[in-house]
Amino acid sequence: MKKLKVFQKLTIGACCLLGVQIYTILNIVHSEMSWKSPLSEHQHEGCPYNSICSKEMGEIFIKYHKHLQTGQLKKFFQTHGIPVTSLRKKGEKKSSLFEAIWDSPCGYKANKKSMFERVMTFAKKFETNKNQYPFYVLLSPKGVINKYFSSSDDSVLGFHRDRLIFNRLVEGIYYQYQVNSKGEIKLNKEQKISKFSKKITCSSDLLTKVSGQFSSGKIDAVSCREIYSSSGDKSYLFYLPRCE
Repeated sequence: MKKLKVFQKLTIGACCLLGVQIYTILNIVHSEMSWKSPLSEHQHEGCPYNSICSKEMGEIFIKYHKHLQTGQLKKFFQTHGIPVTSLRKKGEKKSSLFEAIWDSPCGYKANKKSMFERVMTFAKKFETNKNQYPFYVLLSPKGVINKYFSSSDDSVLGFHRDRLIFNRLVEGIYYQYQVNSKGEIKLNKEQKISKFSKKITCSSDLLTKVSGQFSSGKIDAVSCREIYSSSGDKSYLFYLPRCE
C-alpha cells in the first residue's frame, strides 16, 4: 500500500514537471513568433525606430543589415558606404530622400525648443559642407597635426599610419572603419590595438600645439586622450564635448 502511494506521488510530480516544461516551451515559441525586428517597427520597413525616414531609405537599411549579417559589408560599402550621423539646424532643406532624422537635444536647454536634428545618411566620405560632424585632432608621434571628422555615434579605437580607427557594434556584429584627414571612409583590414586609449589631463604644452585647430574660446573645453597604433606607437587625441 505504501509503495502504491509513493508511486502515485512520483507520478503526480512527474506530470507537474512535464506540464511546466510544456508551458515553458509554448511560451518560448510564442515569444519567438511574436518578436519583431526593430526594422519592422516603422511605417516604412527598414527605417530606424521613431525616425522620419522614407521608403527608399528603409530599403537601403534592409540591404545594409542583410550584407552585415552575411559578412558582405565591403560589397555593400562599394555602392552605399556606411551609416554616418551628423547634426543639422532645423528648418534647413533636406539634401535627399536618403536620410533618417530625429530631433536633437542640442541647444534645447538654452532656447527651450528643439533647434537641431540628428541626421543619418549612408556615405563613403564625410561631407562637412552640408551638416556638422564631430571632429578630432590628432598629434602624431612625429609631431604632425591632422583633423578628422566622425559619425556622432562612434568612438575612436586607435590609429593606423595617418588614419583614425573607429569601432562599431550593430546588433551583435562588430566591424571597424578608418577615416583619413580628407574625410574619406575606408573598410580596410581590421587592426588589433593591443593598448587601450586613456583620458589624460591636458597639459598647457599640448593645448598650445593644437590651439589653432579649435575656435576661439573653445580650447578650455578640449579633452585629451592617449591613443595607440597596432604596433604600440602613441599619439595624442583632442576633442570637444559632443552634443547628442
